[in-house]
Amino acid sequence: MERIEKTVFISYRRTNVPWALAIYQHLTHHGYDVFFDYTGIASGDFERVILGNIAARAHFLVLLLPVHA
Repeated sequence: MERIEKTVFISYRRTNVPWALAIYQHLTHHGYDVFFDYTGIASGDFERVILGNIAARAHFLVLLLPVHA
């Protein structure tokens, strides 16, 4: 499968959904095809869907925010 340069996979912690959603919206507004698992994936398909999307995307974005104690 050929990867398209304007494709992104967003990896984030569930506690950082607001930040991930803002990034998703910004990138899609600028023409990127973004994989963002916001609504969830069926339990049996999780690994296949995630690994398939990682392999198909040109960019892998990891969202890291500080943890507050």
